[in-house]
Order: sequence, then C-alpha cells, then structure tokens
Amino acid sequence: MVKKIVFVHGWKSHPEDAWFKWLGQNLRDKGYDVVDPKMSYRDKDIYLWIDSLEEFVGELDSDTIFVAHSLGGFVTLKFLEKKLGNRKIKGIILVAPWADVKEVINFDLIKSSLNKSVIVFSDNDSHISKEIEKFYGENLGAEVIIQKGMGHFSTKDSVFELPIVLQKIEELYKS
Repeated sequence: MVKKIVFVHGWKSHPEDAWFKWLGQNLRDKGYDVVDPKMSYRDKDIYLWIDSLEEFVGELDSDTIFVAHSLGGFVTLKFLEKKLGNRKIKGIILVAPWADVKEVINFDLIKSSLNKSVIVFSDNDSHISKEIEKFYGENLGAEVIIQKGMGHFSTKDSVFELPIVLQKIEELYKS
C-alpha cells in the first residue's frame, strides 16, 4: 500500500502556506504520496470544499492520513462522515481545527473508522475558543497536544515548521 497523506488547508490559505510547504517536502522526501489540493476561498460553504476534496482524494484506505488546519479540520470531518462508510483509514491530525459546534457530526462513525486521531492546539490561539477545544476533546476521543506560543499555526504567527505533526504521522504508520 502507498502511504497517502491528504492535506486540507484552512480558510484563505493554500498548500504552500505556513508549515504545509515544509511538511509536504519532508513527507515527499521520505516517499509518502502527498495530496494537497488548493481549496477555493471565494466561498466559505464547507459543502463546496467537500465536493472539491472528492475530486482530489481518490480512494480511502487503511494507509490514508488526513492532516488538516483550521476550517480544513471541520471540512475533513464532514468529508469523512460522508465518504467512510465501512472503510477504515490510518488516522487524522487536526491542527487548530475550527468547528461549528451546532453542526451535527457522526463522531461514532468517524472514531470507529480511524486507527487514531490527534488534535494540536496552541495555548494562545485567538481563533479557536475553549468551547471548540472542548467540542473536539469530548467528541473525537483524540490525543490532544497543546503547543506553546504558536498562535493559529499560520504564516502570520511565523509557524513555518511543525515537527510534532511529522512525528505523529510517523508514529501512526508504525502502529
């Protein structure tokens, strides 16, 4: 099987932004298949983003990992909810995931289809509320990692490398 990593960037971002470029290069150098679609930010309709993901991702299998940032985290969950069925994937790593906490997500389906999930938050992220952290923590059953002083893990916050995500990807493939 091919070790496939799917990136889903955040709102008004792109696959070469902030730490995605560094992570993508590191993963490609190690032989991973990296799928990094550029999502349209002209429309904040997550369902249009989900349709775009369907065009790029291809088949989901037990060697697929999603790495998503901000709005991309929520989009990833909604995409997986729609696409997983009885398929299993290796896991997801969500970095500063945004959420509409009123939106219903079938967390039981998602959790049963993942080997593991990891969420990375920053202790000083002005975009992600404690309510959103709690929403993911209570519902996804993920390993939660808090990084110090990373803001929203964006270019604006000067986050151009994110070694914890590379480490977690490698750990997922060892498990």
